[in-house]
Formats: sequence, C-alpha cells, structure tokens
Amino acid sequence: MTAKQTDKKLWWKPKNLQKSESTFTKTDALNELDTGNDFGSYRYMLKTNDIINSQIKAHNDINPRYLVKMLKGLLGDFTPNQILDVGCGLGFTAQELKYVFPTSHVTGIDISTDAISFAQKKFLDCSFLAEAIDPDDKDKINKVDLICAFEFYPFTRTADIEEHRNYLTYLLSWLNEGGRLVIFQSWPNDCL
Repeated sequence: MTAKQTDKKLWWKPKNLQKSESTFTKTDALNELDTGNDFGSYRYMLKTNDIINSQIKAHNDINPRYLVKMLKGLLGDFTPNQILDVGCGLGFTAQELKYVFPTSHVTGIDISTDAISFAQKKFLDCSFLAEAIDPDDKDKINKVDLICAFEFYPFTRTADIEEHRNYLTYLLSWLNEGGRLVIFQSWPNDCL
C-alpha cells in the first residue's frame, strides 16, 4: 500500500483531517463547498447559518437533548465541575451539556477551525478549542471530570483495537480522580 493509499484509508487521523480542512477553509464561494463533507458543511454553516443547505444534520446532531438526558440518567448524582466534549463539531452537544449541567464548565474541542468559530459565536456559555485530539501528542493533557465522545472519529471509523486502546488510554489520562469517560456511537461501524 502506498503512502497516499494509507492516508486515504486513515482519513480520520488528525494530520489527515488537518490537510483536508485546509482545502475547505480556502473556499469562500458557497457553491464550491462540498457540504457532503464535515468541513464543507461546517464552513457553510459558519458563513450562512443555513441548516438545510449546509446538510449539517448529516454531520452533527443539532438536537442532542435526548442524548444528554440519557447521559444524565446514567451518571446519577455525579455532577462534574469540568466537562470536555471531544469532537464537538458546531457545539450543539456542548451547549446541551451546559444546559443539563448548569454549574459545570463545559469545553468543546474539535479539529475544525470553522466549526469552533461557529460554536464560539453561537454558544457563549461554553468554551471552545480548535485542536486535534491526538494520542501521539503527550503534551496536551487537560484535567476534567467528564469527557464525552459522541460519534468521535477514532471509535466510529476504524476497527483497529490498538487505535481504540491508544485513544482510550490518552483520554483516560485526562480525567481527574473519579472522573468518567462516556463514548456514544449511534451508527454501526462498517469497519467492524
């Protein structure tokens, strides 16, 4: 397998996602954006806030109340001080986490600069970071009480158990004592 074929197969890896996003952030013409791609959809939403034409519903859950209520039920009395929503996309789930956990500080993190720019403008009760979650980057450790990984690429796009183990180990190292990591995947992983 060539390096290019490997990169295509591993499109969800942070370095490949950053390359992919860079092609979209250079495009300002809406008619040239491929909204079938997360990055094209995020760019379209940032420019227009048009839910229909951006096709954002194919990429993000824009009504995650049911999901966050289910999470609250699973956690019981556990009230986290710091919540991290990894792969937060446009921030809809981060905002819902803040609504359900009003005393918690909620931070959304996503590799997409356009998604984070949108979230920062729309959801002022949360903090947002445009960064990759990459287990190879041992310098970036955030200590939190709850990490939510809803449809997070490493778990939805590969069946490689070592990749899953690397991400799990990395994310678990971010938790404060007694912290929780919640992974939710609503569609089948075709790789499994």
